[in-house]
Amino acid sequence: MRWWVTCSASRVDHFRGWLEPAGIELRCLTKPWEWPEGPVDADAIVLGGGGDIAPWRYGCPGAAVKVRNVDERRDELEFRLGQYCLDHGIPLLGICRGLQVIQVLCGGPLIPDLEGPLREIHEANGLSDRAHAIEWIESTESGCALKHLRWVNSAHHQAIVRDGLGSHLRIAAVAADGTVEAIEADGAGPAIYAVQWHPERPDLWQRGDPASLDLRDFWIARVNAHA
Repeated sequence: MRWWVTCSASRVDHFRGWLEPAGIELRCLTKPWEWPEGPVDADAIVLGGGGDIAPWRYGCPGAAVKVRNVDERRDELEFRLGQYCLDHGIPLLGICRGLQVIQVLCGGPLIPDLEGPLREIHEANGLSDRAHAIEWIESTESGCALKHLRWVNSAHHQAIVRDGLGSHLRIAAVAADGTVEAIEADGAGPAIYAVQWHPERPDLWQRGDPASLDLRDFWIARVNAHA
């Protein structure tokens, strides 16, 4: 099984340590964020975490003062990869920023900057992730399989607009404050699964945290089911 992953160069080893022990061959796409040569031979594509999406892509150009570390070359590559997955039936997986790319790709908006108590719960505390509880919607594929998973890390200052979900997406998990923490396809199109936390963090998979390893194994099973 071969997966492609978009991530910064400093995160390549995180993804290798998380996915390769499960038998996944990785191709990591990093800067300069160019479309790779050769055929798309991925069994799944993972859009990883990173800086913010350019706000004009979700119809909010006035939010430019609120976003951070925008890289339009990365935006272009990931939106192109995501559309390729939708067009060719390749499972599309997302982590943090990747969840947000999928939301915008499917026509949904983002909250460009969480404020007040929400920021204190969800945004990283300096270099350290925060942690909070989540609640699964057990009627979803993800919720049915992962309902035992109750705590996740957190390092984001943006979020999906809950009542503005992109086309053919459904919410699979939320934080106690209602912030969307996981989404999946509603069954009408290609396989899509994405989470707002960071399962690839070494401190999670090194200690066998289910927010990392159980999610990985669930994604592998769903990708295999769509092969």
